[in-house]
Amino acid sequence: MYTLQRQCRACGYGEAVTAPGIKSASNNERLIPVFDLGLQPLANDFRKDGEEHSGYAPLQVLFCPNCSLGQLSVNVDPAILYNRYCYVTSTSGTMKAHFKLLAKELKNHFTPTATVLEIGSNDGRLLKCLRDEHGFSNVYGIDPAANLVSDANKRCIETVQGLFNEKLAVAWKERFGTADIILARHVFCHIADWKGFIRAVKHISNRDTLIGIEVPHTKKMLENAEFDTVYHEHLSYLTLKSVVALLRGTGLHIHNVTEYDIHGGTIVIWI
Repeated sequence: MYTLQRQCRACGYGEAVTAPGIKSASNNERLIPVFDLGLQPLANDFRKDGEEHSGYAPLQVLFCPNCSLGQLSVNVDPAILYNRYCYVTSTSGTMKAHFKLLAKELKNHFTPTATVLEIGSNDGRLLKCLRDEHGFSNVYGIDPAANLVSDANKRCIETVQGLFNEKLAVAWKERFGTADIILARHVFCHIADWKGFIRAVKHISNRDTLIGIEVPHTKKMLENAEFDTVYHEHLSYLTLKSVVALLRGTGLHIHNVTEYDIHGGTIVIWI
């Protein structure tokens, strides 16, 4: 149901998890436990009477003293978390207003003929907003939840079902080419393999591609004691220092950072 995570997914600091029966090399590097909520049920695991729940997992945050990333001590199988997904991100007026701000930011860099790909596109409403209200004609989505992909395709937003990884990136590029704008809104910190994500994103990028990663800002989380943002989908609690460490040697760099008020304080890291 879940695997242990003892190494920082941004910089690699910490102790590698070895298979049972295999002796690991001595390593004094340890991620530091900073917040422990014990054994907790999975979020968004709503069931009708008589239906079995998906289960429970430890909910503990570890801190990397090398790059300042916070991350959970376990990774719950994403097939359990996301195959049937109840949370729809974009029905509120607040979110619709946020979409307009994002569209304005994108128009500062690209013409509406740019190809836009949203990773973790949910029900496709952001892409529909970009297309119908702001003139972006080439919009595509990727999402692992079958119910949400069905909703997006009903809105004529071409959406591929699957967890975004290098294999899916290769298939996407063969079908659609590269993307000029890649958005990953509130999905990056749900992914266990950050280095694999970066390799996959690079595969579908061209030299002018702008990548927008939108995440809750850990600075705001700490300032406002937003402990309710700690749950099994949120594998990471991101700082800019950790992103700099992740991108080192990849050929990618942080271009800009935009702050927004939604979700208790959010940033978009433009790469």
